[in-house]
Amino acid sequence: MLDLEEMTQERWTFFLQNYSNRVRSLEVDFPLHLDSLALLKKLSETFGGRLGSGISTLDATHLEYRDNHSTPLIDLLLGPNLREIGLPNYANTLLVPILIAEIKRRAPHVIKLTVMSIDRSIDYSGFSRLRTLSHVGIISPSDYLALSNCQYLQILRVEEWADQSPTSTWLPITAIPIFPSLHELRVHVYSTQLEDLIFRSITPCLQTVAFRCFNRQLDVLAFSLFFHRCTFLNDLVIELNLPREELAKMGHGNVRRLRIDNWEYMSRDSQDDEFNWIGPSYPEVRELTLGCGAHYRKRSEWGILASLLPTCNKLEKLSLHLHISTFTLSDVTSFNTPPLLSLTTLRLQTLQIGTTFVDEFAQYLAMTFPNVSTFEVNKFYETLITIEPPEGGIQGNPQCRLFSEEEKELFIGNFHKYQKAEMPSRMD
Repeated sequence: MLDLEEMTQERWTFFLQNYSNRVRSLEVDFPLHLDSLALLKKLSETFGGRLGSGISTLDATHLEYRDNHSTPLIDLLLGPNLREIGLPNYANTLLVPILIAEIKRRAPHVIKLTVMSIDRSIDYSGFSRLRTLSHVGIISPSDYLALSNCQYLQILRVEEWADQSPTSTWLPITAIPIFPSLHELRVHVYSTQLEDLIFRSITPCLQTVAFRCFNRQLDVLAFSLFFHRCTFLNDLVIELNLPREELAKMGHGNVRRLRIDNWEYMSRDSQDDEFNWIGPSYPEVRELTLGCGAHYRKRSEWGILASLLPTCNKLEKLSLHLHISTFTLSDVTSFNTPPLLSLTTLRLQTLQIGTTFVDEFAQYLAMTFPNVSTFEVNKFYETLITIEPPEGGIQGNPQCRLFSEEEKELFIGNFHKYQKAEMPSRMD
């Protein structure tokens, strides 16, 4: 590993002459001391302004530009053999478009690019060989449309920043972007202009879609039409703020992996039939994740399992949060739910439950999922008391304590023990 702060002129010269042709990957973390940068500038002049010619085999680099003094290193790092470049951090955002223009000119064969550009628009149209792009910050509709010129683009990740996008100055675009090679699209959007353009895109090979939009309700019809055109869609992540009636309209017959983070759901108490639409809307789903990545603020009772599972009879992996306010085995007889034999993996991201209900709930899970071999509980809480709201107020969150690791292991162990035991039928 090279420490650029300790590289004297003699060491640099020795390195460039004897070892630079062996470099395959280089990571540079700025800021460097000004003396080091002055030395690099001097060396750049000594070697004819092209230190990069000495590192002719460099395939990948990870750059972090944080100040104006970093630009001399462009001469050191950019070269025709570069395939992967990251610009994840900076201080002077004026540098980012300049660096992108230099990369286009000096490293035209880049196939993977990571860029953070919070308040500067970036034109990526010149990267004809680009396969993977991760962009955080402003991206205008015209920038997104220009990406369709990257005909080999396979993976596109865009995170739009809400407080930076100058949507009032963006002109409407009627063109339809076509991404012939794209198979993974992950976007977090705030502006309606960008959302509209994404939903009009033609993506015949798309297999994975992750769509996040929390600041408002999106155009459900446009979204549905978009991903119903994705005939090969297999993996879907939707993190939205929608009522379940709207979510139910967005089904897809091919999706096998489904994750739903729905803030509208998490903002209130759940109903027992909260997720009974998932099976009919996604009949081929094999892996289902509900609510991961956000903490439930309200109750999510065990009854949602009883309504969800009968309609998801091909489900193999399930991950969710459960907050159990009360439970007895006699409660489940009214549902008459058959066990889900296909499920082999169960992950409870959060389980909040009173101590008196823990054992019977383990029995219920064992009866419901008799073939689960992988059972995990991430956060295991004991509900202590529920804070009563003032008159006309909002229900408070229950006070709770974290169960010990020993208590968690006992719960998981009892689950497997009850699986092996001959359990009484819930019909009795």
